[in-house]
Formats: sequence, C-alpha cells, structure tokens
Amino acid sequence: MYAPRYASKNQSILLNCTTSKAPIGDYAEFLVNGETYTSLQKHNSHCIVGNTEINCERDVCRCSYNSLWYSLRYNSYTNKQEIKFKCVMKYWDVGKQFDDIRTTIIDIKGPFLSSNKKFPLVAGIEAEIRCNAFVTDVQIQIVWDCGNTSINHHSYHTNTEYISTFTFVPSSISNEINCKCMVKIDDFVSTTNITLTVTHSPFMKLSRRIVCNSTATTVISCEIFGELSKYGFRQWIHLFNGEKIRELNGTVVGNASFLVLNSCGYQDIGTYICRAWSDHKGDVFFANRTTRVEVVGSYFSTANIAAIYHAAPVTENQIPIYDIPGNQYEEREDIEGASEYLEVVSSSCSENDDQYEEVQ
Repeated sequence: MYAPRYASKNQSILLNCTTSKAPIGDYAEFLVNGETYTSLQKHNSHCIVGNTEINCERDVCRCSYNSLWYSLRYNSYTNKQEIKFKCVMKYWDVGKQFDDIRTTIIDIKGPFLSSNKKFPLVAGIEAEIRCNAFVTDVQIQIVWDCGNTSINHHSYHTNTEYISTFTFVPSSISNEINCKCMVKIDDFVSTTNITLTVTHSPFMKLSRRIVCNSTATTVISCEIFGELSKYGFRQWIHLFNGEKIRELNGTVVGNASFLVLNSCGYQDIGTYICRAWSDHKGDVFFANRTTRVEVVGSYFSTANIAAIYHAAPVTENQIPIYDIPGNQYEEREDIEGASEYLEVVSSSCSENDDQYEEVQ
C-alpha cells in the first residue's frame, strides 16, 4: 500500500493499493484509523465505489483493467496528527491479506511569495524575492526553481517560520521568467510561483519635501537609476495649487538633474515635478516624480502660507510675479504619500506605478 508520509490539513491524500494477483471478486477494502472507509470493486469494466452501483470518478478513485491496483483520494479533514490507512484483499489460496501505512499530518501555512519591489521590476535596480512558510514540529526545506536562471539564495528559520530569499538585478532576460518556491518534507511538496515582469522605465530618487529660508540658495536634486542605455531629463515644472507656474531648466550632470533656486523665497513655494526619460531598443519610457518646496522664517512661517498670488508667467525661467488676487487661493495639503509615487508612461501612453511594495 502507498500513502504519503506527510500531508497537510485538508489535503487530498492519494492512496494506492497494489497486488501481484487479482483478489477475490476484484475487490479491495480501505480502512482509516481501524474503521472501514470505503471499498473499490472492478465490475464489467467499471470501478464501483462502496456498496453502490456508482462508478467512481476518474480523479477520485480508479481500478486497473487487470484488477492489480486500486487507487483512492482521501480528504484529511482531521485534527489528528497521524492517520493510519489499511488496505485489505482476499485470495482463494491465502485468505485475507492486508498492508497498512501511517501519514503524519503537518500544520503548515504557505509557502508565500513576496518582493521588496513592486512589479513590474525596474531593470538595473536590485530586487529581493522572498519565500516563507509557517510550520511546527517538523523541519522543512525551501527549494527554488527559476528555469535556467541561476540564483543564490539565503535560507534561515525561527521556531515556526522558514524563510528563503534571493537578490538579483533584473534585466530584459529576466522578463516573464516563472519562479517557483517549493516547500519539501520527505515526499510532501507544496508549491507557489511568481512571474517576473521587468520594465526599462527609469527609477527616480527625489526628496519629497524641501524647506528653505528666504535668503539661501536651495538646490533640488533628482537622480535616475536603472538599466539605462539612453536617457535624459525634460524641464522641471513648478505648480502652485495645481496650476502651472513655470517650466525650469535643470543642470544635468550624469544621471542627475539639479534645479537651483537662488535666494529661495515665497515665489518658489509649491510643487516641483522632475521629468525623465529612457530609451530601450527604441521603446521610450517617461517617468515623473514630485517634491514640495516650503519656506521658513518669520514672514514665511507655515501660519502665513495663506498662499496669495495673482498671476505668473509660464515662460521658461522667468521669475513669477505674485500679488493679491480677487479670489484667494490656499496652498492645498499634500495627499499623504502622494509624492512618493512615480508615474511611468510608456511610449504607448499607458501608465503604471513604479514604487515598491509587497506582492501578495
């Protein structure tokens, strides 16, 4: 008789009872923990389950054409830590014969897969994939299978949690690779998988909030990273209360654009958008990220930012002119976390998000 040595709670367990010669009546009885569970009988090319005329379904039970094996699926809805299975057959020459086997029921949750970066992964930016499972009373092994991709993983565990991680730098060859995480205990295997998706959009780094005083020169820096063959920056955009004030040229050095605000003052308050692009084999990707400039000081304290302006030129790099308008505007509060998100637009104008979070 065959049954797995280990199984999880509520798992469908495959039982298989074999013989070297056909039993009397082509009949096999299955017992669970000493009590009859059901029986299988080959009859007129059918496999009859129990004392019925019902032919069992192929994925639930089967009888071989020559009556030499009988298989059955048993659902382990039990809180017991061990189940004893027995198969009984009768023969004309030796009478009743049986074989039994024990299956240990393990309390396991998982495996679960997650990433420290949100999908799609950014080409050229290191990412970590994590697989974990919770189990008690037994030791498990976590095994990775990512096709032909070679990975170096690190595994560790606590009393109840087993964890395995691997880090890699995504590239175009990583796209659409299916990675499997397998938890193994002897003949017990539980699997989950994830498909890696990779984008060549640039990843941007920009402080979400800049505070200056009314006299000092302030520099805002915006950096891009990734698998960049061709890339660049567009003009910065200055917004106030959601309205465009001006477009500004940054000073580009390597993979960074620097925006200099001389004698940073009230006219510089507002939201600034850094815009970048990258070209991967003719596919152009655009990325934006925002920051907010605030001014401190007795006159420019937070309490006095009841932001008042009338008009300001949109012409490149001209100093905006603020005045008291007929209808006053107040600087709106930032939506919490909004400036942490990077909007990515491909050449087909689809949009997605390039910040990182767990994958469920």
